[in-house]
Amino acid sequence: MKSRVLISIGALLLATAASASVKTGVDAWDRGDYATAIKEWRTLAIAGDADAQFNLAQAYKLGRGVPSDLKIAQDWYHKAAAQGHLKAEDALGLIMFQNGERQKAMPYIEKSANRGDARAQYVLGTALFNGDMVCADDARLGGGPRARFGKPGANGQIHPPRTAPKGARDGARP
Repeated sequence: MKSRVLISIGALLLATAASASVKTGVDAWDRGDYATAIKEWRTLAIAGDADAQFNLAQAYKLGRGVPSDLKIAQDWYHKAAAQGHLKAEDALGLIMFQNGERQKAMPYIEKSANRGDARAQYVLGTALFNGDMVCADDARLGGGPRARFGKPGANGQIHPPRTAPKGARDGARP
């Protein structure tokens, strides 16, 4: 019993120290001391701290304290998102979409859009409207733009579907 209490206290102290270091990194970042922020976050990120992973991803995305590298940023976002870090999920979907991994990005984009992220809502709305990576008859669009407006013609313009006027038979015109 005594050893369980000591282990619990040790884990609590370690968690407190870890968040203190993330906070130390945030304070350094706010002062413009990006090198210190990166130093604080890197060890914690490697050890699995989702907040440090997200912050390190942001640094790589923005190129502050490290060279800008969207692939490394995406890897860190992915690690943080895998632990349930919501802001990392938001950023991961968008960066994957930008990097051409649109099909893989859509589940993250949809979750972010459902949480109210305006950037994800814009990307999702555009994809839904264009019929990209979603069913053209998606119920969220009331049948989808292609169902409502018809298919693109030879010139790429969308024409409304032709419907016979009320009372017309077999293609007869009024």
